[in-house]
Amino acid sequence: RRDPLQRRSSVALDSAIRPGHLPRVPFSFAITRDRYRSGELRTSVSNRLSLRQRGVALSNTLFWELATGQQSRVRGESMLSVLSSQASLRGQIYYRLAPEQEMAAVVAGLELKRFDPLRINFVVDHSFEAGRSQYRLQLNRRLEKQRVSLDVIYEDGGEYRLMLGWNSSLGFDPRSRQRIGSARSLASSGMASVRAFLDRDGDGLMGAGDEPLQGVGFSAGPGGRPYQGRTNADGVALISGLRPHRPVDIGVALHTLDDPLWIPAVAGWRTAPRPGHPAHLEFPIIQSGEIDGVTYMLRTGEKREAGGVELELVDRSGQVLKRVTTAFDGFYVISGIPLGRYRLRADPSQMARLGLTVAEVREVNLTAARPVANGVDFVLQRGAMADSGGGSM
Repeated sequence: RRDPLQRRSSVALDSAIRPGHLPRVPFSFAITRDRYRSGELRTSVSNRLSLRQRGVALSNTLFWELATGQQSRVRGESMLSVLSSQASLRGQIYYRLAPEQEMAAVVAGLELKRFDPLRINFVVDHSFEAGRSQYRLQLNRRLEKQRVSLDVIYEDGGEYRLMLGWNSSLGFDPRSRQRIGSARSLASSGMASVRAFLDRDGDGLMGAGDEPLQGVGFSAGPGGRPYQGRTNADGVALISGLRPHRPVDIGVALHTLDDPLWIPAVAGWRTAPRPGHPAHLEFPIIQSGEIDGVTYMLRTGEKREAGGVELELVDRSGQVLKRVTTAFDGFYVISGIPLGRYRLRADPSQMARLGLTVAEVREVNLTAARPVANGVDFVLQRGAMADSGGGSM
């Protein structure tokens, strides 16, 4: 008998109890009320509490359901997880509180990660209703474009099952116009088509004089998680497996750039990918410069290295681009500077606070032919000192 749903009302609350004697305790509470054409009403309420501390996670969820002309039903799920880099242990208990109090099922699982990319899972599942237990050994090996699995299942009563699986997802990259394969589902996950190129004219666009960069890697997700793929000969890579409709930060993995003086012109992009529609992101790479030198303190006519001196790199508009503090031996280095003309000075507020003066404000011109300026030194002393001008590097 068909009974179409006519109206659904729902409300949800997600929050957390502030840490005190216990760590932070997130909780959620939701109510849903459905009305059907026949006039039947169904109400469901759920509540979840969770706790996580040092790799141990504990949660409990309660479900209360009530329908017209039926007894209310209350069931629950409790889960305990112990996670580490080498293995994870999980246990789950399913139970009922109404109309009868009883245990429904218990599940325990162990996952071994130390043999990555091979994952080994062993699961024991006991159903109190059926009075039977199931034992499952699962081997999973995920490659770049496919995943193979082997399942061995034994159930009480002597029943065995052996299952061999092979999974691969095929897609199409509209930028490179090439078919791609992935071990992850491409249809249900978000994707980003990224391109890295050496931006010789500095306009931020891929042009005739620019060079696509092969072998560039990227980070995607929380904490800058590295993505395994690299750009091809056209400078293009397709990042898949992203959570759909969720903002994700994507940036260049600097250690994958061939030249240590290359830097991304943009720190990264934030996008909310849609399934089946790759976000097109451009990463122009530019050559940068570097400045180093030593700061000295002049005392009784003798120069000594001065640590803890704050230096500022100022661009042509007068904005402070970078700041650096000299090491204990007075040495400093400023890296990742876009090519151009700059002024390097000691921090005026620190100089005034300590009653120091510096002989000169240094002017530095970083070019493609000379991207590194060495030996840009400063001499400080107490009291007034004549400004001797700046030398062009």
